[in-house]
Amino acid sequence: MQDEITEAVTIAIAPAIAHAERQRAMRKPPESLDAWAAYQRGLWHLSHVTAGEKALAEKFFRQSIELDPTFAGGHAGLAYALANAGNTFQQMDFNDAMGAAEASARRAVALDATDAEAHAVLSGTLAGRGDMAVALIEAEHARSLSPNLASAHGALSMLLIYSGRAREGIAAHQTCARLDPRDPRLGWRLHRVALGHYFIGEYAPARDAAELAINAVAEKFFQRAIDLDPLFAGGYTRLALALNQAWGLFHTRSYTEGQSAEEAAAHRAVALDGGDAEARSRLSFALIWRGDHQGARAEAERALAICPNLASAHGALGVALAYSAGPREGLAVLETCIRLDPRQPNLSGRLSQVAMALYFCREYAAAVEAAKRAIQSFPDRSVNYRWLAAALGQLGRSEEAKKALERAIAVAPDSFDMSVRHRAPWFRPDDHAHMLEGLRKAGWQG
Repeated sequence: MQDEITEAVTIAIAPAIAHAERQRAMRKPPESLDAWAAYQRGLWHLSHVTAGEKALAEKFFRQSIELDPTFAGGHAGLAYALANAGNTFQQMDFNDAMGAAEASARRAVALDATDAEAHAVLSGTLAGRGDMAVALIEAEHARSLSPNLASAHGALSMLLIYSGRAREGIAAHQTCARLDPRDPRLGWRLHRVALGHYFIGEYAPARDAAELAINAVAEKFFQRAIDLDPLFAGGYTRLALALNQAWGLFHTRSYTEGQSAEEAAAHRAVALDGGDAEARSRLSFALIWRGDHQGARAEAERALAICPNLASAHGALGVALAYSAGPREGLAVLETCIRLDPRQPNLSGRLSQVAMALYFCREYAAAVEAAKRAIQSFPDRSVNYRWLAAALGQLGRSEEAKKALERAIAVAPDSFDMSVRHRAPWFRPDDHAHMLEGLRKAGWQG
């Protein structure tokens, strides 16, 4: 119990403290920094994961070392920046970069043998040089020094996955992500998790982890596009989409945080360019998830007035109609959306919403067939099994309905809870009660 409390406090407080320290360092003129502040500034630049920011990070880590050569953090930060120069950004010969990074990491450990972050960085540099056995020892030592240090679990995850212990490595990643869900290295870590699932023959989870990695990296680069040009509406539109997938599909953000950030980004895109139909479509979707169906319909209709053949605008209007007592009209619009772009990124959502609209129209047999088509294309999406279970329940096909219900819960229990045990904001009370009626007939006891 004490370990669980400690971990909970770490998750709640540590990221906020680290963020505050880096922001404080960024507000200081470069010439007034002490070793600690220069180190924090280096971490801030390092977190942005671009070649230019990496160069600035290296500069500030070197400044930290010049200000205080006995401060281990400066050497550990420099080691990580050098490793990135040779691996991620290929600005140095790989072997030269890893040799220099290892030397810096060893200096950090020599200066402070109790610095878990230094041991974690040393672990990574040793892995880069191929010494997996010693790297694993360093990662385990880092974790023993600081059991709630996310980077120690991250280093351990990588080494276990590459050392034939993929299942343990995936578990270590889950701990890492829980301790620091905003880790700037999340994209790379998820890539390794995808490999881990692949190594043990779990191909569907491997695909899901790869998609999650891509979304995490995409979110970061859309934010980077905004930083480079705050007046570019497209950056905000794409960021809104990535944020939607973060909370709605991958559950790396809470609904409250993710939907709010999604809507803010979409509003900003529309404010910058009111004639951008894609931006208005994204705002329409964001309003749907807040339960503002009238506002969502208005934005989708504005998008269609600008660009009548924009698939995403038809999708937004179709979903808004389906959730606001217009399922039959919404169904026709959703079918237009799919016809206009049969390979759209959000096809899984559109297919499940077709099944939902048919269910709301009480066309249960057609809803079953639509849900099965969605499952055939996207077998790991919980919502498809949910509508299948409800429709089968209404048809009295109890055994089939029970199996679909069990699958819906097993695939994504959190998603099931949000939409079933608790009425999601985008569901009207009557529609939610209608869905529960079918699920209870399928055997749900809630």
